[in-house]
This record gives sequence, structure tokens and C-alpha cells, in this order.
Amino acid sequence: MNVLILSMVAQRDWIVDNMIADAVKAKGHDAVVRKFLRDDRTAIVVEKPDVCVIPPVRCEYSRDLAVRLKQWGVKVIARRSEAGVSRKQYDKLKRTWQLDHIGRYSYKKTIDLELVWSREFADILIDEGMVRPDQVRIIGGITLDPYFKWDLAENSAKVFTSNREEWLCKRNLDPQKRTLYFVTGFVHAVRPVYTLPEAPLGDPIHAELHQRDLRLRTMWIDAVCRFAETDRYNVILRPHHGEDHSVYDPCRRAGAYVSVEGSAGENLYFSDLLVHAGSTMAIEAHLLKKPAFSLGSTAQDDMIGDVSPYCDSIEELTVAIQQAVYGQSNAKIKTLKDLEKSFYGPIDGKAHQRCAEVICEFGVQDNKKIPNAWPEDELRDYTSPGVVKIDMKFPLVYCQACKKASQNMTGQISYRCPHCSIMITKIHKPQYTIGVKQNGKG
Repeated sequence: MNVLILSMVAQRDWIVDNMIADAVKAKGHDAVVRKFLRDDRTAIVVEKPDVCVIPPVRCEYSRDLAVRLKQWGVKVIARRSEAGVSRKQYDKLKRTWQLDHIGRYSYKKTIDLELVWSREFADILIDEGMVRPDQVRIIGGITLDPYFKWDLAENSAKVFTSNREEWLCKRNLDPQKRTLYFVTGFVHAVRPVYTLPEAPLGDPIHAELHQRDLRLRTMWIDAVCRFAETDRYNVILRPHHGEDHSVYDPCRRAGAYVSVEGSAGENLYFSDLLVHAGSTMAIEAHLLKKPAFSLGSTAQDDMIGDVSPYCDSIEELTVAIQQAVYGQSNAKIKTLKDLEKSFYGPIDGKAHQRCAEVICEFGVQDNKKIPNAWPEDELRDYTSPGVVKIDMKFPLVYCQACKKASQNMTGQISYRCPHCSIMITKIHKPQYTIGVKQNGKG
């Protein structure tokens, strides 16, 4: 059997997807991991998989990719890369937030199976009509698997530094000092108008998220600068994916190391203490026996924000860090047990093995009809509220998904491709400018 796993590329997904592939290989099958959006079509027509594992179906592009795979006789498994939400929290959310978790497109007829973390979230998907009961499997908290056996993750993904001394040296950090690791989560701070892709323009949720993240980010920058200026600690700041890194230049000038490369998990592995804003990394710190504190909270689920001791101010955080016991978790055990029951599913380091077992159940597909090249008619236009137009003042940006050009005229760092609705978050320099001759040609 030949298995193709399409990864969302972020370090966390890339690591666990490679662990899944290694577990599939251990069962005697072929498995490869390729990058979703960038390499998916090429990988499909080259690898000709029997089973294809794709990210969750949350937009037209991934939905249509699943449809095409099914038409070619490929078994399609959608793997949730996020835990979703607990039933208690889901029932309290606005419909916009609910759709952010479950998705906006019906896909139960376009996939064979969906892998989710917890029983509660599986039941939510079933109740909402996203999947049938026989289409969903519970795998547990898969992104936590590397923290049970870090060398397994290191061997699978091959993205890590070999030891702490080398890691410190690369960042010019003092090996004699404790290392404080600040992980941000303020992606909405720079998006006053359009913060949440699932919410329509004009929904008050955009302003709510913007104001919350702006307030917390301001406090965080002040906190990081204060700790860095004391010169008592090594201070590392990790901006969240999608944030404007330049906002944290004051932290860099104060002496903090702003980490925009490598793995966030590796930083945590080699650090001594975690500061977060309601991040799921609090559980990862617990598994690594490291103290963690929450400075404010952006957590959508109340239980996530309750894992670590909460600090409402920089002064409270200062006292908490001074009194921290290093080499020991300070997570709330009852909250962790509640999370495992209703949010994460089993946290035992074996989720990637459960994924492999499910994948291998499908076996070889004898009715495959995958062509040697992707059909040209697949690059279609999708219905979108955006209007594609050309303005000489803005550079062209090519979508990694549909390969079509558009222009970001929203004033925001990220925007939805008006052709296929994939979020475009990294803006590359254009190869040419409209109306400018290159190499003598117009």
C-alpha cells in the first residue's frame, strides 16, 4: 500500500505527520509526507497513493481536492490538526466561532474518514452533520506525542538542534542563565477590520478580537522588555504565525532573542520556563516538567486558559517567576484530566500509532485511475465575496493553492485569495511589476 500524507507545513504538523509516516512504514507499507498547497497536486500524480491523508476540509480548495481524489479511486482521510473544542465551550460560542471550529462546508460525501482528537468534538461534528458516526475515529492529542519521546520526533522530522549547548550558541545565549520562553498569540492585533476568516465583514467579533489582542500585546512587549533589561535571564520571544515580527523590535533592542526560525517545540524543550497567553503549549510544558505561567489569555476554551497559574499583570508574573520551582510542572492536574476527557482525548504519546493503524486498514486500492498530470481544467474560479481587480499601486501575489494572481488591497497582512478562498499569509516580492518592461519586453 502507498500512503501520501499532505502536511500543513507548520513545524508542529510536519513533525507529527512524519511520525505517522514512520509508523505506517513500520507496518510494512510505503509512506511519504509532502507539503499541502505547495506540492499536493504534483505529489498525487507522482506517488499515485492508495490512501491520501489531507488537512481538515475547511475551504473550497481542500473540498475539491478530496472530491477529485475520490473520483480517482483514492481513499481520503482528513486529519484534524487542532483539538477543536469541548462540548461545554461549543454550546456557549457564537455561531461564527462554532463555524470556525467545525468548518463551513459539508464534506461527509467527499471523504472516507476523519481523525479527531476527542470524543466530545467527534460528537459535535456528527450532530452538526459534518460526518456520519462511522466516518470518525478518535486518535487523541497527537501534537503532544513528540514530548513523550523527543528523539522519535527528532529522527522523524530531522529539524532539530542536536543539544542544548548548540541551541544556546546559535542564539548567543548565556548557558549560565535560566531561559524564559515567551510564546505570543496576538494575530488579531494588526487586523482591526477583518480578524477572523469565518466571520463576515461587519461582525462585531472582529473589533472584539482586535482590541483584546492589542491590549495584551502591549502588556507583553512591556513585560518582555523588563525581563530582558534586567540581564538576569535569557529571554526568548516567539511570535505567533501570522504576526508582524517588526512589532517586537523593542524587545530585541532590550536584549531579548526574537525567534522566527526553527521549531517552537524545540525552543520549549531547551528553555527552563514558559510564559504564554492561554496557549496549548502549557500542556507541552507540563509533559516536559517545566513551570509555565499565563499572562493574560487568548484561549477560546476556558479550560486551556486554566492549565497554568494565571497572572493579570507584569508585577504578578515577576513574583511568580521568582518563586517558580524549575524542573517541575506547576500545571493544574484536575484541569489536565478534564481536558483529556473532553478536549484532547487520550494524551499518551501513541496518537501517531493510532493514526497509522487506521490508515493501514484501507489497504491497496485496485481501482485507482490517477493520471500522470493534473487536469488543466482544475484551476477554476470559486465563488467569493472578493472582487479580482488590478491596481497599479499593488504588487501581484500568486496563491500557492490555485496558482492565480491577486492583489492584497485590504490593508492587512493576511487576506483570502479571491479565487479559491485559501488564506494568504506570506507576501513574497513579485517577480515583476505591472506595466514595467523587463528584458526589453512589456
